[in-house]
Amino acid sequence: MKITRIELHNWKNFREVQVDVGQRMFVIGPNAIGKSNLLDALLFLS
Repeated sequence: MKITRIELHNWKNFREVQVDVGQRMFVIGPNAIGKSNLLDALLFLS
């Protein structure tokens, strides 16, 4: 299975977010915007 898109609805601090996933994905940004919560969603799928 290859994940190409992630859609989160009411997941931790996200009300609704859509992320396209390519060969590589870099998650960067300031503190407290949900980087770890996005990675938690990926771990939840595995």
